[in-house]
Amino acid sequence: MLYKHKIFKRDIKNIDKENFIADIININWDKILELDRGDPNHSFISFENKINQTLDNYAPFKKLSKKEYKQLQKPWITPGVRKSISRRDKLLNKFIKCNDIEKKKELHLEFKQLRNRIVSLIKSSKKDYYSKYFTENSKDIRKT
Repeated sequence: MLYKHKIFKRDIKNIDKENFIADIININWDKILELDRGDPNHSFISFENKINQTLDNYAPFKKLSKKEYKQLQKPWITPGVRKSISRRDKLLNKFIKCNDIEKKKELHLEFKQLRNRIVSLIKSSKKDYYSKYFTENSKDIRKT
């Protein structure tokens, strides 16, 4: 049985910042907040609803892809490490497709060196991530 994740995030790649800001500025806040009621809780709820409606128009929620979800599970793997992993995988494909024996030996050696460098990079990155995490949360027993 496959685990289906239900994690969503706002898609802010194509947000039009100028129009979003203009829409926020053009809202009649006196009408929305109903300040004459004198209820700050009601005003805040109205404010939050209006902001969320505007955000939904410009940056709707989207479900994370499997790849994005997996990346959330390993926050110590940085974009630089991902780029190196991609380079390693391309090198492996070249090695597999190569027919020349001498070239294949060179590719294999280069692949092994890159693989070992990536493994050590991931280990050190993971160690740094957790040491930073535990120092930041040393006073919060739930997070440690």
